Amino acid sequence: MKDGDNGSMFWNLEGFPGSAVQARRRIAFTILAMVLAAGCSGPAPPPVQPDGPLTVEEWKAMTDMTAKYDPGTFDRLKKGNPKLENEKEWDKFFQTVVAPAHQVDVPKKTYAY
Repeated sequence: MKDGDNGSMFWNLEGFPGSAVQARRRIAFTILAMVLAAGCSGPAPPPVQPDGPLTVEEWKAMTDMTAKYDPGTFDRLKKGNPKLENEKEWDKFFQTVVAPAHQVDVPKKTYAY
């Protein structure tokens, strides 16, 4: 290392077109853009679910499969339909409505070998 050298070859920008200040700004802007782009690519937060009762029609119309088959959603579905609060009726509803809907909404994965 030479006397008066700050030890950084990175900031020695004599070969860049324009001034060294402009080159540093371009580098800083590029790094900032990459950081911002990486920060914006995360998954979106799940939608907030209301806590009120849920009708069968509303349940069937749900498009978020994680929320649709969540145990909390089933509790809301039971609250919206007093008939389903009976364990026997719930089991029958689950077998005739929920299970077939799950097979359509979330088909089994098939793997090609």
